[in-house]
Amino acid sequence: MMRAFIIIALTFLSVISWDAFFKDKGDENNTTE
Repeated sequence: MMRAFIIIALTFLSVISWDAFFKDKGDENNTTE
């Protein structure tokens, strides 16, 4: 049970970081253009 929770938490954090990273890149590109 605990391991599953940790895996889900890690996956969730990874997705959030990935999304934020791409969002930042997109915003920067938009501002540059």
